Amino acid sequence: MSRENSIIAALLIAFFASISAAFASTSHAELSNDRISRTDIVLGNKEAKLLIIEYFAPTCAHCSDYHLKVFPELKRKYIDTGKIAYVMRECVGNKQDFDASLLARCKGDTKSYRELTSNLLHTQDSWAYSKDYRENLYKIAKEHDVTKEQYDSCLSDESKSQILFDHAKLIGSDKDFIGTPSFYINGNLHKGSYDLNGLSDSIENELANKALHTELSNDAPHALKYGNTVRLATTAEVLDIEAQKLMEKLEQIARDVNEATHRE
Repeated sequence: MSRENSIIAALLIAFFASISAAFASTSHAELSNDRISRTDIVLGNKEAKLLIIEYFAPTCAHCSDYHLKVFPELKRKYIDTGKIAYVMRECVGNKQDFDASLLARCKGDTKSYRELTSNLLHTQDSWAYSKDYRENLYKIAKEHDVTKEQYDSCLSDESKSQILFDHAKLIGSDKDFIGTPSFYINGNLHKGSYDLNGLSDSIENELANKALHTELSNDAPHALKYGNTVRLATTAEVLDIEAQKLMEKLEQIARDVNEATHRE
């Protein structure tokens, strides 16, 4: 699915999902791009201060390229080291995406989801564009110990289907979303390159920003906050801050002395 067409597909799916009586009773109102949902499958450290949410489509060639060339190194640097929580959310744009996404979620555990999505993306050319794609998906399912009966059950599982509809509704509401793959870093849409350097720069900046916020909350004298911006103080600003603190202490001592004198 091209980046240009994926937003149109997502909006269409969101529209049909919103009027579908079959799924109306299972809406996941808590879904957001700045926090982990109960339906998300999380890679890495769930308690990390940095959350990345990737929107991808199993038939998206750009997504396949990203997971082949970029994701392994990103995983090594940030996921395996516990620095970030990483969530993959499906953005389906056609029947092949829908069926493949349900296969990936069929077992429901992190290990099988990661293995199936990796297989689906890396072997995309062998199944995604074939008129017999469903038969090819049955073969992939068998490779991962998912029987035909189990897969058929997942294909008719309304709760799993609702997850995909909810993803489409959420992403369709973001006017800045232009296609897959897309990445939200702590709720903000990453607008730079999604190669390793582009993503790493955004991740490192966000980690540094979080570190400064932590220092600021611990009254660190060298971190200053203006609105939502945090920066290092200059030498003059640090001296001014320390001088103000010293003056406050001297004033407090003077008040204490004055109170003691009056008591005498």
